Order: sequence, then structure tokens, then C-alpha cells
Amino acid sequence: MSSSSESSPRKPHELTAQVLEEIAKELHPYQAVAAARRIRELPGDERSRRFRGDIADALETEVAARTLAGFRGSDEGSIPDASGVLDEVTIAAITGLPQTVRGMMFNAHGEPLVYGTDDRVYHGDAEWHGYEVVHGEAPGLVLDSVEQGFVRALWESAEEVRRAKAPGSNKQD
Repeated sequence: MSSSSESSPRKPHELTAQVLEEIAKELHPYQAVAAARRIRELPGDERSRRFRGDIADALETEVAARTLAGFRGSDEGSIPDASGVLDEVTIAAITGLPQTVRGMMFNAHGEPLVYGTDDRVYHGDAEWHGYEVVHGEAPGLVLDSVEQGFVRALWESAEEVRRAKAPGSNKQD
């Protein structure tokens, strides 16, 4: 016997949600962010751009919800330890960077992300290539929302320091 939801036709938004849920099962968060960015960049008229923007937002939301559910799904209800390991190779890569480290984090996969005083971000998952940070974004580097928040926060902090040191600033050192 079939349920009433199987016998009644589904609305387009329900089908879209179901498709996004299935896609999200197969994507890592950084892949979903990249896919959403590409979806938003597709050409088209204003209506189709709005629709694709909604799809991209829904995809990111679904992946974020799955990631959060995974964190909360541990037996004790606590967020699992996602800290990475500073092994000798990672330490050598970080200390070999051409500037001072302003901040460092480990992503959910334990991979290091370093923000330098040269406003470049270096990612262990990207072979330690330096990506210039422009207005809080690192073009060419795929970041999940947590990594992007880290980059934006450090860039905004650096901007505040630059504004404070600018000629005519009322702020003291």
C-alpha cells in the first residue's frame, strides 16, 4: 500500500529540495561551495539568475545542515575534535612561508589554513600556494563557509589596523 505522499504529485519546490538533498549527500562542504558559486555565475535573465541563486543558497544550506548534524551526531552530543596535527611536514611548510603568520586554523578535515601578514592565505590542501585576499575573499581558492569566515575576519582585522595607521586617523597605536 502506498502512502498519500507517494500517490499525490509533488510540488516543484519539494522535488528541488529532494534533488538537493541527494546531491548534498555526495559533496564535501568545499565542493558544495564551489558548485553553488558556479551555479550563481551561470548566464541568464534576472528571473533565471534569481532561481539559480535560490538553488545555490539551498544547496549550501543543505550541506551546512548535514555538516552540523554530523557534528551533533556523535554519541556524547559534542562536536568532534577537528584539530589537525602539526607534523614535521606541516611545521616546515608553515615556517617556510615568506611572512609572519597572522592566524591559523584547522578545517573540519584537519587541514591547516594560514593567514599571513602579507594578506595571502595558504592552505595545506592547496599545496601551500599563497592566494591573495581581496576584500575578504581569496579568489581561486575553494573554501567552505567556516574557512571563508576565518579569512574574512582576519582580513577585516587587518583592514582595521591599516585604517588606524592611516594618516589623519584619530586612533592611537
